[in-house]
Amino acid sequence: MAKHKITNGAVVLASASSSRVYLYAPAIVESDDYTQDSVKHAVSAGLLEPIEAKASNATAKK
Repeated sequence: MAKHKITNGAVVLASASSSRVYLYAPAIVESDDYTQDSVKHAVSAGLLEPIEAKASNATAKK
């Protein structure tokens, strides 16, 4: 499950059911809820930015 943050005022993404969803900053988007094409387009247009997953303490110590 990848997360993205909205970097502009708003973004419109296509949901799996093909409806359009309007999302506004500073929302965090679960990319699995939307089509890959719409997420990729929003990222390439600079409207979404991936959020890096933080490593857990157990992973970081190894």
